This record gives sequence, structure tokens and C-alpha cells, in this order.
Amino acid sequence: QIYLKLMIDGFSSRPFSARTLAPIRSTESSSKEKIVRVSRERYGRSRQEIEDKIMRWSGLLGGENEGGSAHDSIGGSERSSHGDPNVPMFKDKCSECGKEVEVPFKPDGVRPVYCKDCLIKTREKGASPGTQKPAENFAPQKHNNFPQDFKNGSEPVLKRVGETVSLRDAFKTGPVFCPPAPKRQHKEVDLRDLRETLRNNRGAK
Repeated sequence: QIYLKLMIDGFSSRPFSARTLAPIRSTESSSKEKIVRVSRERYGRSRQEIEDKIMRWSGLLGGENEGGSAHDSIGGSERSSHGDPNVPMFKDKCSECGKEVEVPFKPDGVRPVYCKDCLIKTREKGASPGTQKPAENFAPQKHNNFPQDFKNGSEPVLKRVGETVSLRDAFKTGPVFCPPAPKRQHKEVDLRDLRETLRNNRGAK
């Protein structure tokens, strides 16, 4: 048994009683564990696989392409132990300390290469020394797009502005009378000529 009102077109009706279905009983058995288990089997991956992908993505393994940033490369000892043995390694010297390292890309002499220790120091600084740009001089530029009169030394024409008046002085002066704008005179219509024109047009038809 329930007791309720209906809202009809924004107005509530008189209350009345009604009979409805009994509440649904909650089942004792839950499918929570089954859903979690099936989701893990279908979509889950092993921890080792995820860690390997994160290491490859962050540049700590040897699966990067040549387009990756060179300052993310580290020494060959860690790459040889965790990286893919099928990836060719190239020997080079660290741009900071001169230590020999192995990288998965061919050094071109432009991109800096770092060992593990120098790479950590470079990341702590926030940017590699080789990639920092020199500070630019943002001096104000001189514009020569002024009118010819100004270039010749003539004084610019300034618009004269009236004196400013404070609010207290404005109350003391009183109201200011502004004359009304002149009314625009409309041309009178000659009704007689208009009627004759209409009659002639009707007769012509």
C-alpha cells in the first residue's frame, strides 16, 4: 500500500492510496568476484609486461627508434641486460664525462649522448645543456610607420578635452540646460495631385 499525489500540468492532485508491487528481494549470491576474475583474464596483463613497456616508452630499454631524443639514451650495460638483443647497438662517448656508452641509434654528432649518471644529472637540471637555447634579446623595435608629418618634425594635432569636474562641484553648479534638437520638417504631400495620378493610372488600365 502506498499513499501519493500526482503532478498534472504543474498542479498536484488530491492524495490517494494505491497498491503496487512488493520490493525486489536482494540475492545473497554476488557476481562481484566473478566479474573481477573475468575482467582480469580478458583485459589484464602481467606486471612484467607492463613494466617492460613503460621502460621502453621512457627510453630505458633498447627498443626506441632513431627519432627518439638522444638525451634519453643511457649506457649499454643496462640495455644489454634488459633490452632486445636483436637491436643493433652503436658505441659512442658521453658528451659530459667522455665515458664509452652503447646506444640503439647511430650517433650523428649533433644530438648529445649521455651515460646513465650524466643522464640522471641532466634530468634533475630539467633540460640538457646541449639543447638549451641562448637568451634572446627582446629589445623594443622601432616602427617607421608614422605619418609623414610626424617624421618632418611637425607637432601632432591634439584633440582639446574639457576640464574635468568633480562630483561635488557638479552638484554645486546645478542642472545644465541643453536646447532641444530642431525638429525635422517633413515635406507636405499634395493630395490633389496624388489623386489625379491614381485616376489616370486606373483609366489607362
